[in-house]
Amino acid sequence: MKALNHTIVEFFLDLIKRDAKNDPLLANHLETATVARDTSKETQNELLNCIYNIYLEELKSDITNTKFVSVQADEATDAGKRTQFVIILRFLKEGKLVERFLEFVEVSDRTADGLATTLTEALEKLDVKEKLIAQTYDGAAVMSGRLSGVQAKLKETFPNAVFTYCYAHQLNLVLKQACSRIRGCKIFFANIIAFSTFFSHSSKRVDAFRQFCQRALPTPSETRWNFQSRLIASIAAQKEELISLFEKILDKDWDDDTTQKASGLLNILTNETFVFFLNVFNKIFMNVDILFGILQRRPLDLHMCERAINTFQDAVSSIRMEISSYLPEEQHQAKRRRDDRSENKLAAIEACDIIANQITDRFSQHNAVISFNLLNVDNFPTFVHSFPTNLISEAVTYYPILHKPKLTTELEVLYSNNTFTQCESMIELHRLICTSELGTTFVEVTKFLEIALTTPMTTAEAERSFSTLKRIKTASRATMGQDRLKALTCITIHKDTIGSINNFINRVIDHFALQKDRRMDLLYK
Repeated sequence: MKALNHTIVEFFLDLIKRDAKNDPLLANHLETATVARDTSKETQNELLNCIYNIYLEELKSDITNTKFVSVQADEATDAGKRTQFVIILRFLKEGKLVERFLEFVEVSDRTADGLATTLTEALEKLDVKEKLIAQTYDGAAVMSGRLSGVQAKLKETFPNAVFTYCYAHQLNLVLKQACSRIRGCKIFFANIIAFSTFFSHSSKRVDAFRQFCQRALPTPSETRWNFQSRLIASIAAQKEELISLFEKILDKDWDDDTTQKASGLLNILTNETFVFFLNVFNKIFMNVDILFGILQRRPLDLHMCERAINTFQDAVSSIRMEISSYLPEEQHQAKRRRDDRSENKLAAIEACDIIANQITDRFSQHNAVISFNLLNVDNFPTFVHSFPTNLISEAVTYYPILHKPKLTTELEVLYSNNTFTQCESMIELHRLICTSELGTTFVEVTKFLEIALTTPMTTAEAERSFSTLKRIKTASRATMGQDRLKALTCITIHKDTIGSINNFINRVIDHFALQKDRRMDLLYK
């Protein structure tokens, strides 16, 4: 904590000293002033508050100059056992997609009414009633409930804010359904967790593990099924080393509990059914990692999401086809063993089918997002011959600011021009129109593109904010105040953005000096 305080003070002094290099009067003032050192906690908090306020001023200016804004929100528990509600804004700035941290709000009322009120109050300060065109949350009923969730209540104040269910959370539910409903798969994942648990409660076991294995066994998450992939991949890559380790433990004089568990894990590792599912799910989760990596990317649009999801579905279908020939039957084997292998194959095939069906069901988009397919360059060749009149109607229904006849005409021209079909995504399409100075020609298309790009497909930025929260508000700083937390989070996440603010140093110094009367004159004439 002392190191952090020292850093804040040094940061402020550095601001003044950097400005003093080109100003002899200020340099002389620093050399002769001996009244205050400004190292107290109160002074540090005031300085942090000044930095955050300058950032907030710049954010409000950016929002004023943009056409559309969307919001992401999520909640997590911090080190002080308080519920932190994070608010993230997404918009276009100078043709580029940006996502900006707004604030952490400590909430005690975690009902839909309480969270909706908190979110509404934060957004009303920014004057975005007409600009807010999208809201994205996870699938919790309190957030996404169609009738009484936060998204429904927010629309009462911001009628243009169309709700989008976070794609990453939907994928997590897809995997959960496939891995927990089938008996064989459920047993496999329970056994997988046992390996991580065995080495997590004993330093002696960890030391023995390091002698045989190079890759650590990560701890899986109960709420993020893609995290299982790391554990599966590690066990698959070090299966023989783990077998040698458990055999070594059984040969040595270990305690009864360790011996008993090592014997059980050794039996699991040499079990044909476990090995079969290990290989199958290792292949599936390798593709899951790729898909999650794309869904966490900056920036991300609907076109990228759809392409990645389709690729993932194709990969799962290929794995399903391989399973039937993965373990060929041998006629001379015992009937029971053949039956076990057939049962394993059927369970794996069923898991693949559940993933495919769940992907189709959960990612079947609502009409507002479906209308964005008008801007999917992969569809342009089809739309030239079969114009999507129904999608135009959906787009205008959800976004009344679009002018239907003009949008129809512009899209007809867009589809017939081969220049635009070369774009890889909506982001590239928007960039091409802007750089070619065609914004005045494709007015409605540009407007619709900006709506589609501003709409977030995931709450990845909110999740990244929680990672920052864990680094800043640790157990030793559990009593940190909200204002200090907001400012430190802002500095950590957007240090490059803050550094690029015009005349930032002087603005912070002036803000700090004018904040209240001080014993030392910080401004001079």
